[in-house]
Amino acid sequence: MPAIFSEEQKQKLQIKLLSTGFELLKKYGYRRMTIDEVTKNCGIAKGTFYHFFKTKEEFTYQIMLFERNIERKKLTDRLTNDNILTKKAFKDWLCDMIQNNVNIFSYMSQEEITLLMSAWPEEYLLNISNDEQTSLWILNMIPDKQPDCDWKIFVNYMKGIAIINTYKNLLNPDAADMSIDRFMDDLIRYIWGTV
Repeated sequence: MPAIFSEEQKQKLQIKLLSTGFELLKKYGYRRMTIDEVTKNCGIAKGTFYHFFKTKEEFTYQIMLFERNIERKKLTDRLTNDNILTKKAFKDWLCDMIQNNVNIFSYMSQEEITLLMSAWPEEYLLNISNDEQTSLWILNMIPDKQPDCDWKIFVNYMKGIAIINTYKNLLNPDAADMSIDRFMDDLIRYIWGTV
């Protein structure tokens, strides 16, 4: 990175790259989201991109993490003044994520998903430590959760809902949204005992 960029400018540029990358991914899919197009849209040289990200695969993973962090912020914004996550706030957050479709895989073909996953290191695909940390972070904001609420089942529900939404086109179109809503209600029942 040239010395003319301050740390603040680097951070802003990285955010711009990730945001632009996600918009291009949504528009074109994984294969047609090129580094040339990303850098052109950000007004930087291609070499500058590689000061931030080693490969397109790493860049795509960082887009996924960037979007997850945005969603984490949106969740914390829904907490009560006592930092409690209510059933309604949680359901609204889930519905917003589904409606806004923040899952990067939703914008890729099965071939592109397979290609990307084969290029990613294993820890990008299944990071149980991160799953546990994130799940417990959310569940600890719910003091009235069921005593037997297990983070492993919670994370599988969350991943299951994301997978179902990614492959929503394979569901009966007349009942797809209603089905996803029922899966979310089942997760809420698992956490709180009622919907």
